[in-house]
Amino acid sequence: ALAVTVAGGTWSGPGVNGHAFDPASLDGEQMIVHSVTQGGCTATAEGTITVLTSPVVDAGNDDATCGLTYALQATTTPGAGGWSAPDGGSFTDPAAASTTIQVDQPGTYRFIRTVTNGPCSDADTVVITFHTTGQLVNVDAGPDRVQNIHTSAELTGIADGATTTHWSIVRGTGVFNDAAALATAVHGLAVGPNILVLSAQAGTCPPRSDTLTITVNDLFIPTGFSPNGDGMNDTFEVVGVDVFADNTLTVFNRWGQVVYSAAAYANQWDGRGDNGQELMDDTYYYVLKLDRASTYNGYLIIKR
Repeated sequence: ALAVTVAGGTWSGPGVNGHAFDPASLDGEQMIVHSVTQGGCTATAEGTITVLTSPVVDAGNDDATCGLTYALQATTTPGAGGWSAPDGGSFTDPAAASTTIQVDQPGTYRFIRTVTNGPCSDADTVVITFHTTGQLVNVDAGPDRVQNIHTSAELTGIADGATTTHWSIVRGTGVFNDAAALATAVHGLAVGPNILVLSAQAGTCPPRSDTLTITVNDLFIPTGFSPNGDGMNDTFEVVGVDVFADNTLTVFNRWGQVVYSAAAYANQWDGRGDNGQELMDDTYYYVLKLDRASTYNGYLIIKR
């Protein structure tokens, strides 16, 4: 017998185009035939090519949770797979697409789902951030305060362990420069008490909050005082005058004579005249200039 090797021939079968095989849209075993014809004789050979579908994995959306456990849910087609935790954690069933992961402490962890189908494989990573209520160890809006005239204030809150913070107003008025920042300013406070709340949250855990009361005093000019040395109402105290550093106070007696005057008045008048002598109990009249645009006139009574 003479063995002859013949070059050339033709290929046929699903996915065959000339001498190329394209597995696109094919699945499973495919019968491929090679035929050679020479001198009126034809020889054929058959073989199979198994086409496997490449798996596609979706490990789920990145997320955050309150607690140290999380229910993972992956979708895959087709093949068999498993979970891995490069940053730590234990699975109730690492082979199952739906499983629960538990970690030892708060933080951000990666979990990888890998699926194989024969020689084909695919993998996807999901990132989960774990928080606990114990993370918020200190939430403090700051000490209550009282201020004169000024309707704005600087805020410096504390929220250790928080991932988000927010200022709000539950009484009064005000607009924050940045309500999400711990250190910010508030403007447009109302006269009287303004109650502000600092809320802080660690991930999806329940928030904690603290309140701050800022009381704004309006300008108040009394109609009298009693400079008798008993420690109560001994000076002519104008609430809010400290805000106007360039103020002037002038006091007249009933005959129009100046008995007391002061520049940059700071609530120090104790009922003595400019000559240092105690003024008699009587009704007096004042002119208080706070600035170029604001002047107040009125009367006051000294009664010891």
